[in-house]
Amino acid sequence: MYHITDAGRAALATWAAEPMRIPPERDEFMLKVFSLWLADPQRALRLIQTYASQHAERLARYEAIRATMERNAAAGELRQLHSPRFASYATLLRGIEYERGYVSWCQWLIEIIEADDSGLPRG
Repeated sequence: MYHITDAGRAALATWAAEPMRIPPERDEFMLKVFSLWLADPQRALRLIQTYASQHAERLARYEAIRATMERNAAAGELRQLHSPRFASYATLLRGIEYERGYVSWCQWLIEIIEADDSGLPRG
């Protein structure tokens, strides 16, 4: 069995609080959305519906994990800053918000595409 040494814990504690830059995003889906004005609307609709479904499935998994964590936690345990459970819970909540936002945004795109009755050629 492995465990972290005192020196390792100290190094991790220092690293965990060091400032950092936001990493660059490299998201192929965003590039596809950026080019959506060129795409066949029905194919674009299927793409976005698929992506929305995948994010909704991930959101459901995260919500299930949240419910389990909250059910099994002692009173106030998930708000104790120096607890690994707090760190896991905080990370999970960020994931939930991310997935909710993605699902909502995809739904907005779907509504726009479905409402498009312009009949105008793309490009």
